[in-house]
Amino acid sequence: MKLFFIKNFFTSFLFLSILSLSSCISFNKDYPEKKSFLIEIKKPSNSIIIRSISSEWVVKLRKVNVSSKFSDKSFVYRRSETKYESDFYNEFLISPQQNLAEEFIRYLDGSSAFKSATDMSSRIEASHYIEVDVNQLYGDFRDSSKPQSMLEMQIRVFDDREASYKPVWRKNYKRTIAMKNESPEALVVGWDSALSEITKEFIADSKKWK
Repeated sequence: MKLFFIKNFFTSFLFLSILSLSSCISFNKDYPEKKSFLIEIKKPSNSIIIRSISSEWVVKLRKVNVSSKFSDKSFVYRRSETKYESDFYNEFLISPQQNLAEEFIRYLDGSSAFKSATDMSSRIEASHYIEVDVNQLYGDFRDSSKPQSMLEMQIRVFDDREASYKPVWRKNYKRTIAMKNESPEALVVGWDSALSEITKEFIADSKKWK
């Protein structure tokens, strides 16, 4: 009987000790909040409208290809010449391919440089087709004191009125925009500026098409 009492006493003591210890330990871990962003560029001002471009030109964005290195939603940071890392907690709201395509064609259409600028979902007949390859899309943090937003695109234009499959225009456009700090918000603001500048330059180059 005495042995039974002692055994139960120690069992109860052990249970209460474990219960007390578990109440002191928090199993809640503080993880960073996951955030989603979009590249957005402001509607172009009248100052970039190119009057020399034929008002009959209709351009269609055929496709935007983003390099597989940067095609995921997660932001990519370059830390050294060989080291890249992805950020699980900061990402694009939609795929970078969709985001860049929508903003690029919206800016072209709003510039009044063409009769119309649209994507392949439109039934409007086009005079020219555009293809875009995004080769670089990351935050360049190799120099922590000078973080930069990197965007590089090759843009090709095809004249649908010609039988040739060769582009009538092809050019690499590259921008590195200085960031205020190493935050995801600053990175996106830099991409906004980079895409805006590249699209403005592309519109200015339009008068060179043959």
